[in-house]
Amino acid sequence: HLPSNTMWQRQPGRRSKNRRISLRYKNRKSSFGFQFTCLTDYLKKILLSVMALRVLLADESSTIKKVFQLALQDYGVEVTPVALGIDVHAVSLDFQPDIIFADILLQKKNGYEVCSEMKADDQLKSIPVVLMWSGFMELDQDKFEACEADGQLEKPFDVNQLRKVVQDLVPKT
Repeated sequence: HLPSNTMWQRQPGRRSKNRRISLRYKNRKSSFGFQFTCLTDYLKKILLSVMALRVLLADESSTIKKVFQLALQDYGVEVTPVALGIDVHAVSLDFQPDIIFADILLQKKNGYEVCSEMKADDQLKSIPVVLMWSGFMELDQDKFEACEADGQLEKPFDVNQLRKVVQDLVPKT
């Protein structure tokens, strides 16, 4: 707690991308000041990593990635794509997504197997996994229940459907 005769004064620095801020502490007996630099790009990265919705998208389609980025841009979404099912586990450990969307037709390891692997790992089992499939085929309900997936999304999907799935499964949205 500072005494009532203590003041912190913000002294404006130059206006630039990396703005300098000076603060001065004053009271009746002493005075000192210090400066620090606000690195706006660095702060934005930190805020995005804390606040952004982190989506791991296990799908071969670059179009689906664009749809995810556009549909979820309100959440400051960061989408990391993975094309092969065998890579999802390693990328998940590194990226720490808020939610995983996996196509059931992934190569090397299908979406059901990917989901089972995520749910078997103590570090990753709390991350919601949503299985996606194309409308021309059927979702295998037995495999869906066996792999303990948290949700399902049929392609092509409506943007509102995608947003609803995310809102239902990710607490920070």
